[in-house]
Amino acid sequence: MIRKIALLTLIVMSMALILTACGTSMDGGDERLVGSWDWNGSPYYRFNEGGGGTMAGSAIRWTTSGNTLEICVTPSACGNRCSAPMSSSFSFSNNDDTLRFMGFTYTRR
Repeated sequence: MIRKIALLTLIVMSMALILTACGTSMDGGDERLVGSWDWNGSPYYRFNEGGGGTMAGSAIRWTTSGNTLEICVTPSACGNRCSAPMSSSFSFSNNDDTLRFMGFTYTRR
């Protein structure tokens, strides 16, 4: 009986840790980001409405807060939430057709 209780306690604590680790909600944000962005002449980012998208062909989730863009490269681990997103300020130029993020420049497709 004690083993069953210990196992149940371990399972409950593990689930709580997993739910706590999935912190930031990734539900999109600044509508100017929605669309496809090229880097060095090749497709790189695709930001979809609602926070989905791709980065170099791999699934991502994204969100913004002010001029900060957060990208989760492991969306399957936490669904719509992310424990350790890439985060950096972003800015636009050229009538929102040029994106600057994490020291790189991307152009709208």
